[in-house]
Amino acid sequence: MELFKSSDEAFARNATRAEARRNAVAKARLNRLMTLGAAVVFCLAFAAMAWNRAPSADVFGFLTLVNFGLFLKSDSDVKLLLVAQALDDDGAQPEVS
Repeated sequence: MELFKSSDEAFARNATRAEARRNAVAKARLNRLMTLGAAVVFCLAFAAMAWNRAPSADVFGFLTLVNFGLFLKSDSDVKLLLVAQALDDDGAQPEVS
């Protein structure tokens, strides 16, 4: 699909250069942390609103799902970039944090 082509090319460029890969891993880790925190907050808000039968609870449920999806994408990016780094370092164990 043409829609994702530029994003895929940027990810491939970041995955092949060591310095860009380190920066991409740091950014993906930050995104992962922020999206997980937002998802937890939205989940708690959704639970409170659903418990009180608030009319806008479905919006918070949707936002929770979107944030969990973004969290999973960021987590996947971190893991993929660490595998690329390990392969670039000739099979060394990836740094996990």
